[in-house]
Amino acid sequence: MSQNDIHQLEAIASLLVDFGWKEVVLICEETEYGHGIIPYLIDAFHSMGVLVSFRRSIHPNATDDQILNELDKLSTKKTRVFIVHMLPPLGHRFFLMVKQAGLMTEGNAWIITEGLTDLLGSMEHSVINAMLGVLGVKAYIPSSKELHRFKVRMSKKKTQEGEILDKGNNFCLHAYDTIWALGMAAERVGTNHIFQEQKKYQNKTDNSDFGISEIGPQLLKEISKSEFKGLSGDIRLVDGQLQSPAFQIINVEQMERKVGFWSPTIGISQQPDVRTTRSLRPIIWPGESTMVPSGKKLKVGYLVKQTFTELVKVEFNHSSNEAFVTGYCIDVFMAVMEALPKAIPYDFVPFQMENGENDSYSYNDLIYQVFLQKYDVVVGDITITSDRSLYVDFSLPYTTGGVEMVIPIKHDERSNVMIFLELFCSFVWLSYFGMFLFTTIVLRSLEHENISELSIPQQIGKVAENLFLALLNQVDGMKMVSKLVAFIFVLTGFMLAGLFGQALQKVVFDDDCQLNAVNTNDLVNNGDFVGYQSGSFVEVVLKQLNFHESQLKVYNSPEEYDQALSKGSQNGGVAAIFDEMPYIMLFLNKHPGKYRRVGPIHRMEGFGFVFPRGSSLVADVSRAILSIVEVEKIAKIEKAWLGSERTFPDPSKKLPSENFSIQNTWGLFVIALTIILFLYLFSWLAHTNRQSKNWFFELLRYIFQVKEVEPENAEPPADAIPDKSADLNGSGNAAAESSEPESPTLGDLTNLSAEPSGKENEASPDMTVIDIGFQNNQVRKDIEI
Repeated sequence: MSQNDIHQLEAIASLLVDFGWKEVVLICEETEYGHGIIPYLIDAFHSMGVLVSFRRSIHPNATDDQILNELDKLSTKKTRVFIVHMLPPLGHRFFLMVKQAGLMTEGNAWIITEGLTDLLGSMEHSVINAMLGVLGVKAYIPSSKELHRFKVRMSKKKTQEGEILDKGNNFCLHAYDTIWALGMAAERVGTNHIFQEQKKYQNKTDNSDFGISEIGPQLLKEISKSEFKGLSGDIRLVDGQLQSPAFQIINVEQMERKVGFWSPTIGISQQPDVRTTRSLRPIIWPGESTMVPSGKKLKVGYLVKQTFTELVKVEFNHSSNEAFVTGYCIDVFMAVMEALPKAIPYDFVPFQMENGENDSYSYNDLIYQVFLQKYDVVVGDITITSDRSLYVDFSLPYTTGGVEMVIPIKHDERSNVMIFLELFCSFVWLSYFGMFLFTTIVLRSLEHENISELSIPQQIGKVAENLFLALLNQVDGMKMVSKLVAFIFVLTGFMLAGLFGQALQKVVFDDDCQLNAVNTNDLVNNGDFVGYQSGSFVEVVLKQLNFHESQLKVYNSPEEYDQALSKGSQNGGVAAIFDEMPYIMLFLNKHPGKYRRVGPIHRMEGFGFVFPRGSSLVADVSRAILSIVEVEKIAKIEKAWLGSERTFPDPSKKLPSENFSIQNTWGLFVIALTIILFLYLFSWLAHTNRQSKNWFFELLRYIFQVKEVEPENAEPPADAIPDKSADLNGSGNAAAESSEPESPTLGDLTNLSAEPSGKENEASPDMTVIDIGFQNNQVRKDIEI
């Protein structure tokens, strides 16, 4: 009967996850025992997210030199967590060589399987000293009275026989229980059976000489049904294997020390079958360290650049020949590593070409080194692209991505006075004057009844005068419809004045908005030169935007950007620079007010950290990036190195003179003139249908204050016929009673006066003089009564 190795491997995998180790090195002996466990181990580890990054096999008959040679190869690996699966004869020699090779030191972690852990009690003292700090797992056998009595008997017997007393092991107990299971099965089957003899062979060591029991299949069947309380616990076979309820986790010191347990239901805990807050008791690691090994020390590569040093800045200490690297990308990486759940040590290693020169490198060269696994991670201003992701893995981006365009700010060369005059003399005001004339004609038509005695020039002048007074809210004596028309005209004027004020304010206070709009199509069609950063993938983007290769120029620094943009495309420079957003932000902060950005022209991912394909760190680092983004830690680092993001005017904004143009105000004129025309139309319909009883025309007459005209043959009522004598005799008294004459309205005869006109206007007794007031001007008319 044997244990199921799957549970043992699950226990080891849980240990790896508990300590945060994502990669391990597997070392096994080159036998069936060593290789048989490999497929199950890889499956168990893979299900827990652990990668076997390297695997070595050592032959049981290997010499010490051969073992040391293999250990030298392991010492060059970045992973510092080792799983050892060997039998004791090779295992003893192997760990003696591990200590000699210097790998049993702080920072390394060693885990052994049950084959070695269960026999720690029988190992020599020198081997135990070489294994100090090692972790191991073995099946947990609970204490019982039977087990205690058995150990006492075995101890007495070994003492009597003069054998070396050891603590026993689980294999002995399983063997004891197996014999008991076989005996009980044989009793149930019976013993009246014989063996079938086989053919004899000359080779006495051939196992085929043994006979075959006739009850073998039946005996095996009975053994598989065995269920009893043995020394190693409850005996019950499932598929011919014991089901171990739990495993012990052992820490090798001068003697084995239990630091915890593992079970399929609870996982890792300090007590068997009891969930605890702390997973394990304190562990002494190799090198007598109490700090959990990180598993590996990352080799972090970076580019040594002479430009855009705010991103990656390298300072060399020539006396110690050491490099000190800082910068935005470096600080972000360090913040991410601090946010990881487990501390991982790392060293920054500059990228060097094989010839020792750096002037011919490219980003793709560095990424290829990661593909060759010469670096564990690469940091710097490396953009995430689909082509690069075919060879390496990227973390989530930690910068905003996208290609933008930088153009010079082209100010309007005209003076403010010239722009003011252009605004004041704009065609908009001419259009408004035309609207003034049109409104004057409409008002003359509406007020024709009240000013018909005036000449046409006088009528136009009077209406124009009233319309002008309407702007000042000083007009009286006009019809309601005329006042509405005047209101529309005045409202239009106020709105135009507001637009004029805004345009004028931009001229005086917002000079930066005087920009000329530029887009990529204009640059392509004009054949202008454009620039991009050397070694950048932006060249591919520009070609995708239909730029010809002859239009592209390469630059290396922000200073070269400034010189090229200052010259312009016609003078040996460029009309625009294309680059990624972080570079553009740096460039604009160095030259504020001189350039502006347009875009993004091409959307894509930002900067990310580069890892070899399949690296287990990608997920943890990406989660750490999200965590520091949420607490705005990246924003603080960005502000410290790249500066605050400046707000620049939109290049699509037009010049002030273009904003205040007929193209932008024609809608206002159309709406105003349409309303005026509708008012005139309704007023005309109301006057031409005075006798109609239709409800629509009655409503129009009511709104526009038009009186209904009685038919000519209709007789007025008796009380409506005026008494001429009474009127002539009482006119003076009526005039005397009124202390102040009532103001007349247009079109109504409201003030009859029979007062004699004196010498200036002699009238016959049968005539009455009627005064009609219109804007304080008296129009005198004689009406025969």
